Amino acid sequence: MHHLPGRLRVKCPLLKNNAAEANRVAQQMEALQGVERCTVSLVTGSVLCRYDQSVTDSEMLLQRLHATLADARAAPARPSELPAIRMTSKSPHAAASPREGLGEKIASALLQHAVERALLMIVRAVL
Repeated sequence: MHHLPGRLRVKCPLLKNNAAEANRVAQQMEALQGVERCTVSLVTGSVLCRYDQSVTDSEMLLQRLHATLADARAAPARPSELPAIRMTSKSPHAAASPREGLGEKIASALLQHAVERALLMIVRAVL
């Protein structure tokens, strides 16, 4: 995942070379309040959302992206069965040593855990 205020990019291998699913994801994400534009690269499987940060935030967009991808298949019983989203950072300020990137790694793990818990609650509500 790469995030700047008003811009979120997430790698999603499920969308790579999958035009129908990529279009569906882009349309559903653009339908969200605050999302100005959402594009999906068929070459990389990367989802890029530009949004109004006064209306929505990256956490909500990640949750909705997970739910949208889960809709592509029958609802899984566990969040671990959801399509994988690789979170990568290509920041020019990438850590030179393992300790320098620790804060980002912890924040990423916490965000992933929160998304998985939210999805589990959604699945339980549906079932």
